[in-house]
Amino acid sequence: MTRLLAARKKIVAIGDFLARNPTLRAVGRRTHLLSFMDGGMRFGAAAGAAAPWRALVLGAPREEHDAIDRAFPEFRKLFVAKRVKTGRMYDELVRHPGTAILAWGVAAGPQLAKLQSRGIKDHPVLYVDRAPIDLINEAEHLSGYVLDWTGLYCNSRRASDLETILNGFPFIDHPELLAATTTLIRTRFPKSALSGPVVVVCQHRSDPPALFAGATHPDVKALVEMAKDENPRSEIVLVQVCPLGGALVKHREELEKLGTVAPPEAVPELLTRASRVYVASANLGFHALLGGVPVTTLGGPFYAGWGLTDDRRPVPRRQRSLSLSALAAGVLVLYGRFLRSGSLVSAVSGVDAEPAK
Repeated sequence: MTRLLAARKKIVAIGDFLARNPTLRAVGRRTHLLSFMDGGMRFGAAAGAAAPWRALVLGAPREEHDAIDRAFPEFRKLFVAKRVKTGRMYDELVRHPGTAILAWGVAAGPQLAKLQSRGIKDHPVLYVDRAPIDLINEAEHLSGYVLDWTGLYCNSRRASDLETILNGFPFIDHPELLAATTTLIRTRFPKSALSGPVVVVCQHRSDPPALFAGATHPDVKALVEMAKDENPRSEIVLVQVCPLGGALVKHREELEKLGTVAPPEAVPELLTRASRVYVASANLGFHALLGGVPVTTLGGPFYAGWGLTDDRRPVPRRQRSLSLSALAAGVLVLYGRFLRSGSLVSAVSGVDAEPAK
């Protein structure tokens, strides 16, 4: 036992040295060498102590920590590993009144529920996640993130800050924003020739919109059958959406029983030819919409209900008709945050806006 304690002290001493050395700390962050040396709670380095608001970040994968830190510089973030006990998180909140909680997508759900059962009404809960889409072209890749005070845009069961923006923002009073967004759409999202197959986006139940909808989420088989019934003379191609790597193979095998499944690398080109897209609630439907493809929705995704899609399930909370530029401006400019080489930029930065008409 004495030898074990001595060995443990040496390991802790080595870990402490590594944590204090900036170069080795950077290596450890990339290789997870220090993942068990930080006690399961570690501060992000990008925002720093000068950030005005302290926050616990729950559920975020380690590979996203640096990007999250840079995307939300208003918070000094303490990243919490899944193995951290509820009592320790609660004690941290008690020691620092007013600390916010940043909940990462659906992954933060279990930890957040346990904390809320202890009573944390004095600590605001905000939701952070990847944006619906990244902005990609041959020259650059802008990674998108969102922060929401109300909920998550991918949860159709409740309102979100995005829905509030789209319901109420006076787009007509900001022609320069609409013009810049129109140019963004034209330069980032190639128009579909509308001469190709009908595309059916098939979500695995692990996709966040499907997870939030639960048993009410439309069945993939029913979606495929609808597309075939309504387009009897068209080629039907299925696109797989499955965030969990372990389920990819089984999910694909299930889809292959329903029809032809496009390989992942072929999806961007497929959307430039698609004649129509059928989707329950996947974000890929928004990408198709920006490319000028007619989109039929069954699950009430964030881009449905604004007069731009053929919606088979109404969303009564959405009471407004929007242009495509207004929808994109709300999602990408007013709601989304984008990182270019680790620095925050606007979705329309570097876009030369067309004169308003």
